[in-house]
Amino acid sequence: MRTATHETGSVGAPAEARLDARTWPIRLACMRGAHLVARAGFVAKAALYGVVGALALRAALGRGGATFDVKQALASLASPRGASTTLVLAAAGIAGLGLWFVLEGIVNPNGDRGAWAAISRVGQAVGGLGYVALAATGLRVALGHAPGPSGDQLARTGAAEALVLPGGPVVAVVIGLVAIGVGVRQAHLGISGGCLRVLDLSATSTTFRRWARWLAAFGFAAQGTLFGMVGAFLIRAVVRRAPAEARGTGGALDVIAARPYGTTLLAAAAVGLFAYALYAGIEGACRRFPGECPAPGRAAV
Repeated sequence: MRTATHETGSVGAPAEARLDARTWPIRLACMRGAHLVARAGFVAKAALYGVVGALALRAALGRGGATFDVKQALASLASPRGASTTLVLAAAGIAGLGLWFVLEGIVNPNGDRGAWAAISRVGQAVGGLGYVALAATGLRVALGHAPGPSGDQLARTGAAEALVLPGGPVVAVVIGLVAIGVGVRQAHLGISGGCLRVLDLSATSTTFRRWARWLAAFGFAAQGTLFGMVGAFLIRAVVRRAPAEARGTGGALDVIAARPYGTTLLAAAAVGLFAYALYAGIEGACRRFPGECPAPGRAAV
């Protein structure tokens, strides 16, 4: 006759439970390490958008600033004498954040279901790959290479190539519509407060939570507006067969500055980007990651 020991490995303790208890410290360490890397990435993201906002505000105030995109902002961290520790750390953080977004989009740790959830996961993974590419640019600059074309140059080149490829204009218009959709979604996440659902603000004060809500609303609205403008410029460039009219985010800020009351509008956009940078810092500190749970056999605190 079999004993309970043969079936479970020990009386009253199934083998699966014993294995889980043994591997849990390793799994927990890996999980916390991944979360730490992602948090560092949010801090790097905050720094980059802070640079973009600061330079745009200086330009709006007539103090010699410039309208940069995040790629140019990352390259600006390079030291005139060569590799910059700040640049390398920022690139490493952005790479970690991008890889986390890709992993989260593929694994779906929240178990989200439905067509919209699938589309959001794909968009998140694609955005993560964009962060990885941005980090690669930073490392290239740290090694003494040129950062490559700016967002404006890439947009114009892409529009020009779309006009000569079979079906290219249709693809470009679809990409433009997707960019507009992403912009609308970002603005909605901020204004509705939906982006706050991933944060754990239970230990913060009411004033802090109120400020986080305002920063999210203003910051996501500013970023979403820029995304929408980039998409609209791409569609217009293709429809008019004028690739030079395509813009990246830096060019979108230039267009804002050239409008009536452009100085005021550019200053408002710069403050919005500052708000987005501050929110990214809050997200790095307070984001609630999937899988953060107590060890087996312990109650949640």
